[in-house]
Amino acid sequence: MAGSTESSSHHHRKQKHLNVLMLIIDDLRADYLGAYNERDGAAALTPNLDSLAKQSGSTLFSKAYCQYALCSPSRMSFLTGVRPDTTRVYDLKQRLRTHLPNAISLPQHFHENGYFTKGIGKVWHRGHVDELSWSVEQPWVDRPHYALPRNLDALKLRAQNMHESKNRRLKPQLGPLIEVDDTVGQRDDVYTDGAIAHAAVAALQEAKSHLIASGDEKKKGFFVAVGFMKPHLPWCVPKRYWDAVNVSTVPFLTDTVSSAPSKRSPTRAVPIPGNELATYHFNHKDLKSFTGMQELRRAYAACVHFVDAQVGIVLSALNGLGLQESTAIVFLSDHGYKLGEHGSWTKGTNVEEDTRVPLLFHIPKWYISGHQHSSYQHPLASTEANPSAVLDDSVVELVDLFPTLIDICRLSSLPTGSQTLEGKSLFPSLSRPLELEGRMKRRPQPALSAHEEQIFVGAQKSKVPYAVMHDIDQNCGVAFSQVLSGKFMGYSVRRSCVREASRKSTTEHYRSGHRLTIWIEFATKALSVGSQIQIERARVESLAKSLLPISPDSYTLSSSTFLETFCTSRGVNLNGNLTWLGERMSELAIQEEGSDRVSGMTMLNAIELYNLDTDPYEAVNVAGDMGHAPIFGMLTCQWLKGWRGLLRNDRLT
Repeated sequence: MAGSTESSSHHHRKQKHLNVLMLIIDDLRADYLGAYNERDGAAALTPNLDSLAKQSGSTLFSKAYCQYALCSPSRMSFLTGVRPDTTRVYDLKQRLRTHLPNAISLPQHFHENGYFTKGIGKVWHRGHVDELSWSVEQPWVDRPHYALPRNLDALKLRAQNMHESKNRRLKPQLGPLIEVDDTVGQRDDVYTDGAIAHAAVAALQEAKSHLIASGDEKKKGFFVAVGFMKPHLPWCVPKRYWDAVNVSTVPFLTDTVSSAPSKRSPTRAVPIPGNELATYHFNHKDLKSFTGMQELRRAYAACVHFVDAQVGIVLSALNGLGLQESTAIVFLSDHGYKLGEHGSWTKGTNVEEDTRVPLLFHIPKWYISGHQHSSYQHPLASTEANPSAVLDDSVVELVDLFPTLIDICRLSSLPTGSQTLEGKSLFPSLSRPLELEGRMKRRPQPALSAHEEQIFVGAQKSKVPYAVMHDIDQNCGVAFSQVLSGKFMGYSVRRSCVREASRKSTTEHYRSGHRLTIWIEFATKALSVGSQIQIERARVESLAKSLLPISPDSYTLSSSTFLETFCTSRGVNLNGNLTWLGERMSELAIQEEGSDRVSGMTMLNAIELYNLDTDPYEAVNVAGDMGHAPIFGMLTCQWLKGWRGLLRNDRLT
């Protein structure tokens, strides 16, 4: 994005309202974005996004997480500002307003605050149209997955065979996994994302014309959301993007990735085979050879390079229209993607590769300081505007997006009767001045606020105190995600750092973080008392054998009591605060069954704990290791206190 002239800058300083351009990518992993500087050569893939990330006024969050690593549940969550347990959307079919008829979406809130709103491409999941979100009808920009005639002909033949065959398992929409369009003079817009980029440029032109025609006093600004499809399957690109990605320019393609499942973890944590690739045509032997997997990752990387070029087209148009200094830009992905990690090639789990996403905010640097002399006193007007780009290590969530944009654009709160936002605003972080030097400044990770009383783990002679979260709401650095697997819901909490205190020192030591996941099994039909006891006894015995170095006979048949005892052995008193799990899962069971009442049983099924500092690939579940008792206890407290705000702080000690 090129700098604007001084006259243009002066014009925009007079503008009262800030426009918003939201760019949403599908299936993009954070570590494939060059600006994070995590993989040598990744910058060759995303020059346009990297340039935006380095602009003054940009903040790039390095530890951002989605709430559910699947397209529709994730988008429904961050576009409404509430978690999947509130939207009740866990798959690609469920509709938002079935369970939240009075919900106000993010673009809808801008529309109701006087903004012109328009969506292009995959903003909501494909097939989900929310007319209340837009000022004008959202056009669905679509092209065939493939450009080469031979692939298009194959799809037509397959569709014909399905029509004539009784074998309904044939899927006519599926074709080759990879296509490289090598036709002479190939155009980007033969593929959907190329067409979306051109439609986005037209949308920006329409938005500007709308503002000029109506005047700033009548229309506050515009909110344009653009959703790109790649690097979602199938991996199809023009040949020049394929040629640009090779081991000489993107050396991390030669990295070896552990494809082994995590040790001591439940199989449902990462289902094997978890192979989304299998729904397309390719040589399955590629999954068993390094060369084959390298070629698959090259195809993914080429799609990342392709979609970055389309983002560049939109950003260039924004600049060409003179809108760059009056527009806030937010860039994100709905979730990540496993490229062979844990033996899986898909998303839909709570592992780091699936839930970590890129998240970037860019706010014109004049916007905050420009209000210092206006009648409106901006919350941060008294502070120095952020002088350069920032790489922020705080753990944040996509559910924070809604309240953040409300604060950036100074919108009104949601009206009574709509949803209660469950994220927190990141706006203070976007404008907080830094003392560090360098163009891309790095903000340190936040420390925990500690309870006044130190808790000692194990015997009284232990000298290993640790800080316990006292008020989770006052701390950034915690992210929640969840995933539904059959009758099992895995709830995860992440923490980016640990504050280790000692009696003789106040030194704070930071580590990369941990992930705790608690799996809950809920019955979807009534069970006899005898069956409930039998199932629960087997579950508790299995957990006790895998996690605790003591006899399972010391536990009752209650999952809640089991987890309380498990935590007590690690120095944490939960005081009966697990009863909400049974209540919540009973609600879910009722909803899934569609009946008036379900007398099923909610059971603790499994526990996972990973130390990302020593085990970045989450290869070993250490929940049963007493050496990790302090962090287990702390994360369990955070899990209980923070999950959807179901528990009040004064109910947990």
